[in-house]
Amino acid sequence: MIKRATLSYNWQCVSGSVGDTMGKLDHPKGENPLDCAKRELFEETGYVPARIIQVNIPDELFTEREDDNGKKSPPHLQELIKEIEFYNYVARIDQSQDPILNPAEHTDWKWCEYQTAYKLIMWAVEKKLLKFINSFLSRNSL
Repeated sequence: MIKRATLSYNWQCVSGSVGDTMGKLDHPKGENPLDCAKRELFEETGYVPARIIQVNIPDELFTEREDDNGKKSPPHLQELIKEIEFYNYVARIDQSQDPILNPAEHTDWKWCEYQTAYKLIMWAVEKKLLKFINSFLSRNSL
């Protein structure tokens, strides 16, 4: 888990974007989703994955519902989420050194079990995604 610098209370998994989804292009044009995932992992942690696989997460998990556990995204982000095409990956890290964080993006990190990570994450959508990934990893090995 990594802790965002801009929202100092917000812990998350590594994330990023392909294309111009956030109003700016700060990565190679024409980059494919897998290369983006590897680049973001390296940029945010200094890690190169020993193995990385795409996980197909159902679209409905990105939609917030009233009964979701966790804080709801602001309305403008809920609308933006509806327009984004998501690509999700899980990586195995075999490197033993601590991650190297970019202080402009993240201020802290920790390895943790699922239950701890679930408690750290504040956003409802991210909690649902983490739960899905945990279930996926219990059935599939990396």
